[in-house]
Amino acid sequence: MNYNFFNGVMFNAYPDSCGDTFSQMVNVLKKKELKDLFSIFYILPSMFNSDLDRGFSVKSYELDGNMITRSDLEHIQEMNISLKLDFVLNHLSVLSPQFQDILKNGDESKYVGMFIDWNNFWKGKGLINEDGLLIPNEKYLSKLFMRKPGLPVLKVPFPDGSSRYYWNTFYQKVTKNENNKISYQGQMDLNANSDLVWEFYEDTFRKLSNYGSTIVRLDAFAYLHKEIGFSNFFNEPGTWDYLERIKDIADKYEITLLPEIHSKYEEGLHNKLSEKGYPIYDFFFPGLLLNAIEFRENSSLVKWIREIVENGYNTFNMLGSHDGIPLLDVKGLLGENRISELITIIQGRGGRLKDLFGPDGKKISYYQINSTFFSALNENEEKFLLARAIQMFMPGVPIVWYLDLFAGKNDYMAADNLGHKEINRTNLKLNDIDSSLTENIVQEQLKLIRFRNNYDAFKSGSDFFIEDSKEYEIILRWKGGNCETKLTVDLRTYSYTVEYRELASMWSTL
Repeated sequence: MNYNFFNGVMFNAYPDSCGDTFSQMVNVLKKKELKDLFSIFYILPSMFNSDLDRGFSVKSYELDGNMITRSDLEHIQEMNISLKLDFVLNHLSVLSPQFQDILKNGDESKYVGMFIDWNNFWKGKGLINEDGLLIPNEKYLSKLFMRKPGLPVLKVPFPDGSSRYYWNTFYQKVTKNENNKISYQGQMDLNANSDLVWEFYEDTFRKLSNYGSTIVRLDAFAYLHKEIGFSNFFNEPGTWDYLERIKDIADKYEITLLPEIHSKYEEGLHNKLSEKGYPIYDFFFPGLLLNAIEFRENSSLVKWIREIVENGYNTFNMLGSHDGIPLLDVKGLLGENRISELITIIQGRGGRLKDLFGPDGKKISYYQINSTFFSALNENEEKFLLARAIQMFMPGVPIVWYLDLFAGKNDYMAADNLGHKEINRTNLKLNDIDSSLTENIVQEQLKLIRFRNNYDAFKSGSDFFIEDSKEYEIILRWKGGNCETKLTVDLRTYSYTVEYRELASMWSTL
């Protein structure tokens, strides 16, 4: 099995995460300490014209020239770093030209069918309330999967003075100025039954390809297919039909698709994606790794690693990310009591819990916890370096969140003022980065990451092994080319050893 279907380590950041613009980010990656550290760069979508949710409410897929330019992208590729970009399939911003045309021209707009009019979608399947909102019958409503309290709608004004409700699964913001004029922001769900949506998809893939993207992350794709009588999350077979149609477009541009989906392990969606030939996000790894380190036992993590090997999953894994640390995903790999214990531990270290809700606005489940990975580990350097070492020896593509690289701590002011997720999205100034590069926790990470990115034993086509060990140990080994390397972990002491050698030669220590 080709466990490294993409060579090297991926860097993940917003275009303004390290410095004020992407040009400054490019200069950071050119520093001697960071040279040859990464092979792929995942740039988050605030590089596009966007307004809400730090880039995930896209107005258009044109570049935001105040933040990033074509020249910047070319400079990255000249450094032999390929690009992974986002395509937010499920929605577009209220401020997109398409939705603005609807607000201006109403039913005369050519785009009126491109988004989902909530009342029209549920027509005949419920009752209109006093606010003019159709409430679906309970047999339909009970199947909906909510990302926020209440129904997933945004009420918007039409030119004739009326208002209509549009499907809005994710974020929205309604503000009133001093003159009582209301402005709207929101991530408006697209109607994938519309030919205009598929024309938009084709045009977007063309743009992403022209920017140099070889991998495209399909954000929120599991919410795209909507059908009365079904959940609004990963309907089958409709979701698969859409995904194959999207793949046909991506294949024209030689783009690899990475569908983003959070679901319980026990539901097996990761396995279905892999069986259909797609790489998968290893959203199980962060929680399992925290569990192994905090409780000093390997069983759940080792079980998952063996499953990756036995099923030949092509994975992308991470410690921290722009999103929270997944919790829903590990249901079925960890028991409820253990997940609750982890939540309590990380909350005690400042983490903020994010939940899922039913149609009545009541909590139905935890979803993720927002924290830097360093703070989740109580800002313990030994624990954090152990986590990084294990990640660098995992099968698949390791993704390094920029703030983790510089041992970022929870930003409580940002979380309080801007929302939970901002706890792990602090923009770093250039002098902060220069200072961090002298710290041991950063230097040791650089050593591990550079080793993974460049050592031949990790290259495409290499063999990966997980060896039998005691419950407090983890032993991972790679062999490829004319060399091999081995990681030996002792969870009791948070210590690890990295060894490497040419075949038939003596072991050396990194």
